Amino acid sequence: MVKKTLTRKLLRDMWNNRMQFVAVLLLCALGTWVFSGLDAAWRMLDLSSQTYFENQNVADLWVTVQDVDRSMLTSIDAIDGVEDLQARVSAEFKVDLPHEPSLQAEAYDGKIRINKPLIREGLDLDANDLRGCLLDELFAKENGLAVGDKIVLKVNGIHFDFVIRGTCLSPEFAQLSKSGVRDPLNYGFILLSSKAIDLVPLNHMVITLDDGADADDVRSHISALYPDALIVDSTTQSSVHGIQTDAQMYKSLSYVFPLLAFAVAAMIVLTTLSRMLENQRMQMGTLKALGYRDGQMQRHYLCYAFLPSLAGSLLGLFVGRITLPYVLWNMESARYVFPECLQAPISWEQWFVCGLGVLLSCFICLKTYKQSAREVTAALLRPKPPKAGEKLLLERFTGLWSSFGFNAKMIIRNLFRNKSRTAMSLVGVLCCTMLIITSLGLSDSVEYFVGKYYEGTLQYTVKAKLDGAAGTLEGYQKRTQADRVEGVMDMVISARSDGKARTTTLSVLQDDQELMLLGENETFVPMPLTGVMLSQKLAEVLRLNVGDEIQLWLPGDKEGITTTVSAIAYVTMGQTAMASETAWNGFKKGAFIPTSLNVLNPSDAAMQYLSSLDEFEEFEYPPEEKLNALGILQSLKSVFSLMSGAALGLAFVVLYNMGILNFSERYREYATLKVLGYHQKEICRLMINENNLLTLLGTLLGIYPGKWLTIVVLRSCESDGMVFASTVTWQSIVIACTVSFVFSYFITRLLTQKVKTIDMVEALKSVE
Repeated sequence: MVKKTLTRKLLRDMWNNRMQFVAVLLLCALGTWVFSGLDAAWRMLDLSSQTYFENQNVADLWVTVQDVDRSMLTSIDAIDGVEDLQARVSAEFKVDLPHEPSLQAEAYDGKIRINKPLIREGLDLDANDLRGCLLDELFAKENGLAVGDKIVLKVNGIHFDFVIRGTCLSPEFAQLSKSGVRDPLNYGFILLSSKAIDLVPLNHMVITLDDGADADDVRSHISALYPDALIVDSTTQSSVHGIQTDAQMYKSLSYVFPLLAFAVAAMIVLTTLSRMLENQRMQMGTLKALGYRDGQMQRHYLCYAFLPSLAGSLLGLFVGRITLPYVLWNMESARYVFPECLQAPISWEQWFVCGLGVLLSCFICLKTYKQSAREVTAALLRPKPPKAGEKLLLERFTGLWSSFGFNAKMIIRNLFRNKSRTAMSLVGVLCCTMLIITSLGLSDSVEYFVGKYYEGTLQYTVKAKLDGAAGTLEGYQKRTQADRVEGVMDMVISARSDGKARTTTLSVLQDDQELMLLGENETFVPMPLTGVMLSQKLAEVLRLNVGDEIQLWLPGDKEGITTTVSAIAYVTMGQTAMASETAWNGFKKGAFIPTSLNVLNPSDAAMQYLSSLDEFEEFEYPPEEKLNALGILQSLKSVFSLMSGAALGLAFVVLYNMGILNFSERYREYATLKVLGYHQKEICRLMINENNLLTLLGTLLGIYPGKWLTIVVLRSCESDGMVFASTVTWQSIVIACTVSFVFSYFITRLLTQKVKTIDMVEALKSVE
């Protein structure tokens, strides 16, 4: 009977205070939803990719040399930690099709054991098949090719005819692109037997390592044996590293923004539950007077916290797992090719955050209950007396105080008399403004640092890519009608220092180059005539500063270049080393032959001339490259957009909940004002003015924390190839402040409708 009575009371209280209970439920759900979604997203990406890589035996190291012989294979195979290795020919071929697409060819020596293809249609490739090939499934579909069709590869005037035995996916080509955006119509991969193109020497090795082997140690041994080898590992290989970077980014985001949102939600839940239980004082006294034991009452009031927080946390947990991960997976699938999507089981971190919301709510509820339960029954049966009035500091300035009207004085006294309520309202508005500024600022920052590179660092109009086989810079400059033409020679190198190594690009620029602004804040700095200039990210990875020594190894070079770091290039994208033409000539590693031309304001004749060159490959335009880069970062921007939605939802719930509680606490005061002759419009105006003052202070106080949190979140997402420059535009600040203010005003207008429901007799009849 007792249990049924308390159950009926609980249900009745939940209905009478349904908005507060719904607020607790939604706050717990929002806090758990974002964390659960992002945590499930990175685990889904990690599980799907790692399962794919393990099943297809993806390589741990990719080694490029000039010529692979049997003694080299034997020497490397003998290194401790090497499990297996396989030689192959790695080259790029043109395809004999009208639009002349390119294929990255990997011709294996023997049966493919490492980076095994996943056959989608047709049959696997036999090691002795001299006419068969496996073709990229996406490339085949885009170009209308099928199993059994013939495909012709061209290189240096030689044609190789092959029959497509099957279409496939490859783990090392999960991401395959030339300009950052996958274009299967014009670029793909093909797998062959090395015997089918025996005119081309073996020039590449793929290596797998034993479990627990130190990749850096194996890499150091290979470099010691073959200093000219260019070695790429899982931290730099585009597919493996790109997927790992995205997974790490989602993981980092799940521990920064969501947990802060969760903390805000917990704080508001604390206030909500505390006030709800304080409003139950007379009910507690009545239950005590009726003989209910303390344990029964304690369990009853714990349900006020336990039920809505449990429902909200579980709702957020499961909704987060079935929404955010799949939204982000669709975005990742636009960049990477996976055979299947695998959902990871619920992690202990997700259960922990879910349980934490419930435990915090119950702890808050229990603490508030015990504070009230210590009072005697007679005291609980009376309303809690209001705090004694105190003279404000502002009142001591009599001239200023007397200039205020009655309503202004009432608002100021109310704010300072209820300091905890005022503080929580301020903090609620502050945190919501901060989260909205952060979510908008993150999108601003992505646009900003991409724009800094393509619109600030790069000053040329178009880049003409060349194969570097012929032509001199002077000849190109004479024949190209443009405001300025500068040559660039790019090559792949291995940069090494104190045991650290990174396979990267060396760009040799002419001494007087002007079309790349490499100084801080996109300022011009001259190219150093000695040494090399490192991008700030490469310098950070190799832990080098100006004046430090660095070694550069070129493919097939038996002796490296030992030089110094002469300057740092402050660019936001890419890990590159740069040298002037004079410095390059000092290295004595060959002539300066441009592999691309940076052209400023070319004429139509210049564009026709460049495109007609035999060595011409393609044009690259900075605006298009910027769009491609933003497309690559679309998943990151989408996460930030989701954060904006979460922040807006949190802002609405927080502000509405705080408004409801403030109204219920001041119910008697508003009834008194009605008795004193205040019209409803006057009371509404009083509520709006008080709310506007709190909102204005809260939004202003939230601006700086919003900027700070933007920097923290960006630093947690930064990858090895990008420098995230943090910025929050004034437009985003204005939008965030406006949204917070409009939300608060809209909620206050909703609450002012409750003034009509105030029953003066009911509110004022209790004994003080």
